[in-house]
Amino acid sequence: MMPTTLLSTTVLDNLATAVVVFDEELRVSYVNQMAEMVLAVSAKHIVGELPSAWMSCHGEAVVDLVRAAA
Repeated sequence: MMPTTLLSTTVLDNLATAVVVFDEELRVSYVNQMAEMVLAVSAKHIVGELPSAWMSCHGEAVVDLVRAAA
């Protein structure tokens, strides 16, 4: 049996939906392949970053939306 995190990551990696997961500091902790395609960014460049660091516009608005959703 697979560990839960590996199983979760495998499921998220195979979704046809873009998924971006944020940690408690609102930094990107996970990006699936579809999100990389939709956002035109590489996970290795944005994991650990705030949206304002990698979005070309309205990065702060994204942080505010994530805070409001938490």
